[in-house]
Amino acid sequence: MKTAILLITLFTLSMCQEHYDPKLIDKKEIKPISKTKPELKKIDNTALTIEDKIFEKSIQISSIKDYESQQTGVVIAKSFHILEDLFELNYRYPYLDDESYEAFNRYIADKYLNIKKITNQILDDKEMICDVTAGGCERDIKFLDFKVYSLQEDIVSILLYQENYYSGVAHSSYAFECLNFNLDKGEFIKFDDFFITGAESSILKKINEKISNGLRTGDLYYECWELTKEDFETYKNNFVVNEDYIVYYFDDCVVCPSFTGTYYVEISLEEIIGFLNLYNEKPTLG
Repeated sequence: MKTAILLITLFTLSMCQEHYDPKLIDKKEIKPISKTKPELKKIDNTALTIEDKIFEKSIQISSIKDYESQQTGVVIAKSFHILEDLFELNYRYPYLDDESYEAFNRYIADKYLNIKKITNQILDDKEMICDVTAGGCERDIKFLDFKVYSLQEDIVSILLYQENYYSGVAHSSYAFECLNFNLDKGEFIKFDDFFITGAESSILKKINEKISNGLRTGDLYYECWELTKEDFETYKNNFVVNEDYIVYYFDDCVVCPSFTGTYYVEISLEEIIGFLNLYNEKPTLG
């Protein structure tokens, strides 16, 4: 049974990537985060190498303005580093410094800080792929970091991103989670809180319009594709928001292969203002 699962897993990974020689970047050599987005130049996406596209992923993340770096007093960055023979965990995660924000901190702890569960999963996977006892396994590496995308009077919008290096896989993979939290009420903001009832089909249509326009103009990589209805249901809560834009983030192989440098869709709030809960009894925007 394990052999069958392994073959299916490896086949799925091969469908989402092309082979190249990975180059791990020493995080000590990474330059400080820019406080403003760099000017984006028109480029020929078809001429870029896989290495170029993967590097562009990290540039897109580092260019996001991080409100946490402005010492807001609400969001605190905590971190830990675990280095073992078979795996490395290098995590930096958000913590909201108030007892009334317990729901947020408990969610982070349950999902990202259960070290025993995380390490057991890594070791179980390695038993399927290589002989652990013989020392023939390379070390898996997991990076977790976050950006405070927006901090309004009563809402904090946070992007968490995880970069994983798995032994036997050509290059790293990215996964994203967006958390919007109402500071006044001490509860998370979901799609149904942010949008009016029945807005799903309209927001999916708008996302796919952005993807189609990007493919047609060359702003988006030609290898990408439109979001399916099924994937939208999975990712409909995976957005961050500020006073001007809502940005949807998607894991590798949802709208683009893992080797491209694009994994988000940005929509101005002005374009979808008719679908926002701006004027109901529980407004979610300041």
